[in-house]
Amino acid sequence: MELRRAVPDDAQALSTLSAACFTQTFGHLYPPRDLSHFLDEAYAVSAWASLLSDPAYATWLLESDGIAIGYATAGACTLPHADVAPVDGELKRLYVLQEHQGGGRGSRLFDAALAWLLRDGRRTLWIGVWSGTSARSVSTPGTGSSEWATTSSWSAARATMSSSCVDRRSAPAPPANGRACAGHIPPTPSFP
Repeated sequence: MELRRAVPDDAQALSTLSAACFTQTFGHLYPPRDLSHFLDEAYAVSAWASLLSDPAYATWLLESDGIAIGYATAGACTLPHADVAPVDGELKRLYVLQEHQGGGRGSRLFDAALAWLLRDGRRTLWIGVWSGTSARSVSTPGTGSSEWATTSSWSAARATMSSSCVDRRSAPAPPANGRACAGHIPPTPSFP
């Protein structure tokens, strides 16, 4: 497994990977036409090329034998929440193809994004998670603890520290019966 920072030349690979990951995770929730329209717009090669060229964001690719199997993207927090401050960071997306989940692959992506978000010191970090995903618990590095609670449809978890914080708010709105989870991660003294 190779974990590396993505570059603009990775736009095509990320377009393909992100559409596959989103479809595996959320595809069953949407009519095919709506899903196709969303994927074509949100995960277009041009959208990825723009994001990968923006120094305010960073994306990591996890590859197995040269094939992209997972990715994480981080940057400034853009969640629509009253407590978000201009200096807050956000883990925007973290996905691993289903057939490659387990074995710490997501953790490697998470750790890379977290280190980048905290490169200039402590700050508040955010993550938005929909409860329909399997990632409903948020762990605090070094503590062995995780917390989550259900709230209304989409929500955000916030942590101030050497923090933990995946935003899927750019996706089409989930069905009305969808639930979300949010967890507050207590501060820890340091991040390994």
